[in-house]
Amino acid sequence: MKPRSKRNRKRARKNDDDNNSIKYTFMLQPLKIKNEDDDSITTLDDDAIVRTVEPYAYSFSTYAKARWIGRTIFDVYCTEFGAYPPSYYEAAISQGKITVSSQMVDMNYRIKNHDVLSHTVHRHEPAVLVRNTNNINNNIPVTIVADTPDLVVVDKTCTLPVHPCGAYQQNSLSSVLEQHYGKVYIMQRLDRLTSGLVLFAKSSQIAQKWGNVLMRKDQEHTSCQKLYLARVKGKFPMNCSGIPRIHGDDTVQAGLIGSATTSGEENHRNGDANKMRSRNAHGYWITNGNEGNGGRIKETKADLTNVFKSHHSLQDWLLTHKNNKNQDDDNHTSKTRSNPCSFSPSSSPLLWLHLASPCRIANHKDGVCETGDFASLEDSLYVKSVKPAQTSFGVIKYDKATDSTVILCRPQTGRTHQIRLHLQALGHPIANDMCYGGELWYGDERAKKASQQAQLRLQQQKKTNGNAQESTAAVSTIADTPATQDEITKVVKDANPRGAEESLADFIRRTCVWCARTAASSSNDSDSNNDSERAMLELLVRSRGIWLHALRYQMRITKMPTDGIEETSQEEELDYCTKPPAWALQGNVDGIK
Repeated sequence: MKPRSKRNRKRARKNDDDNNSIKYTFMLQPLKIKNEDDDSITTLDDDAIVRTVEPYAYSFSTYAKARWIGRTIFDVYCTEFGAYPPSYYEAAISQGKITVSSQMVDMNYRIKNHDVLSHTVHRHEPAVLVRNTNNINNNIPVTIVADTPDLVVVDKTCTLPVHPCGAYQQNSLSSVLEQHYGKVYIMQRLDRLTSGLVLFAKSSQIAQKWGNVLMRKDQEHTSCQKLYLARVKGKFPMNCSGIPRIHGDDTVQAGLIGSATTSGEENHRNGDANKMRSRNAHGYWITNGNEGNGGRIKETKADLTNVFKSHHSLQDWLLTHKNNKNQDDDNHTSKTRSNPCSFSPSSSPLLWLHLASPCRIANHKDGVCETGDFASLEDSLYVKSVKPAQTSFGVIKYDKATDSTVILCRPQTGRTHQIRLHLQALGHPIANDMCYGGELWYGDERAKKASQQAQLRLQQQKKTNGNAQESTAAVSTIADTPATQDEITKVVKDANPRGAEESLADFIRRTCVWCARTAASSSNDSDSNNDSERAMLELLVRSRGIWLHALRYQMRITKMPTDGIEETSQEEELDYCTKPPAWALQGNVDGIK
């Protein structure tokens, strides 16, 4: 490989500059639904605000790939990009929506090396939930936990992705922050449907420094502890079955039997399938307090019933975790804390249930993940995809009315969807996580009714538009149904040609299928109101988040003395904690005797 200084730099594309010059229009409104019976308005969440983006013209650009060279542009778009039927691409090429190196071409143009293919569309972003805070007046509709010279720490809401992805561009957390702070660097990610702490760095150096700590790349000189809250089905962990219990004085660290140093895990990953299977721990064990943190198993007579009954307040769990981790804070030379949690001591023991269960991403495209012993998985796939994983759980309270338990989760590794997978494996999925065993509207009849009303409204819009192709998905929306041949002909192919004074953005808006669908069934005169109404309905139909919240991150870097220049080591620490979400505070401790 060539030295970095000799490598080709990524070339700027003209359409990137065009996208940067777009003027975006945002709308903030309460989360509400209109009742069909009496036309009254019901506000569903006093603290949540719906953020919508007015649709805008956006250019998707890419350099010609080697396999495209010599093929016609029409063939490439029909086979490589399947979002529209061929008739649309035929019209888009002739109308100038699809260009090559900013020039209009005909359908038979054959792609050459260094060509830049661009497709300008009318982009409709899904609505997201943001927090009703005083920061909204400053165009920061999120809760800022801390704002330091190096970091911005945010309490992310559910439905808001951390970074642009898929249909989300401006309605992403990093885009929201960059409107106020300029360029920010993502240090860690949360799932879109998960809420809680997200850390952004204000420079690439800080992002690399603390990002390595978050990823546990140097376990000898750094440490990272993450705490999450979850609300799960049933009396945790009474449904646990089919997972063996690990006994004895063995050591399980980061899901591995034995040592789990960075080099040790790399050697483990390079081994054969039999060695990996023998080292990947699969089972649970129970410890008192923080015994077993780091993997050392101390035999205890406590069983699953004891774990369920040993509920403690969140303050007790946090205090125990704090005291265990920070026994010698006097030696710290640099600390950063933002911790609204209050602590109160408890004299009774706290029981942790630890689960080690390997995880793998079964399908990267669809984000399908699995956990288990993978005994029947082929050796080649096992070596390639299976990674050790470990999570610890403690009971906070059980609510008899909803038959759900609020628990504290402490992941020792950071696999994709790890906590969600491990809770499902234990027989206690996150109650409203429909992807991993939960129910979409678990215990929330109000939200379920609002979703049904919104679904009905969207189906009425489809019928009004004469769209005979209905989606069979339970949570389908107006944008889930692909454009039909009739719509392409009516809205795109038979549209009046672009006028001499008409901008490309205005022309694309006029020939947008999604805009035509919404306008045909709405009584509003304003296009922005139509778009906002549709986005609100689609948000009400889909999940408004799962009961999983990143509560607290504690990170530490130990700076070792240099050849006698310093007599003692120094430590730099970050410690941030959010307030618990409303769902973690609902209900009473009931049914535990």
